[in-house]
Amino acid sequence: MTADYTLCLVADCGLLAGEALLSAVEQAILGGCTVVQFRQKAGGRFLQQAAAVQRVSDRYNIPLIVNDRTGAALALGAAGVHVGQRDMPAAAARRILGPDMLLGVSVTSVPEAVRAVEDGAEGDVRDYLRRFREHTCRHFRRRALALSPEPKSAVAELALWAGAPVFEA
Repeated sequence: MTADYTLCLVADCGLLAGEALLSAVEQAILGGCTVVQFRQKAGGRFLQQAAAVQRVSDRYNIPLIVNDRTGAALALGAAGVHVGQRDMPAAAARRILGPDMLLGVSVTSVPEAVRAVEDGAEGDVRDYLRRFREHTCRHFRRRALALSPEPKSAVAELALWAGAPVFEA
């Protein structure tokens, strides 16, 4: 499966929940969001919340990526899963997901990005750049883009001072 990562919404239950989250997801999709990533780091009812978000994304034929939980992604029939460096290893997630589901991996360095691609991530090698300086953002982005021809994305979890260089890169 492929996805258009032009504008990926990270729908985080730590920021919004219930109807407010669902409304925000729908508004983001209507505003041009091309992928939705469901994220819930704490609290219960993960599957119920993710399924509710998926009903909204499915209504507009927008792929849903589940954060961290490979089993939940499979149970929901989501488009894919996104794992971090402290979650299930990308290679293990790829074996569980099979070749057709999307696999995204959070990376903070070029070696992590290389390993993620080697382990089966495609299209969504995320570069969390919050800790990088302006020149490093541009350098890292160019190096990450060179790893594969698939589109990459940068997540809007950036300090205000870093935002412009990332979007320029």
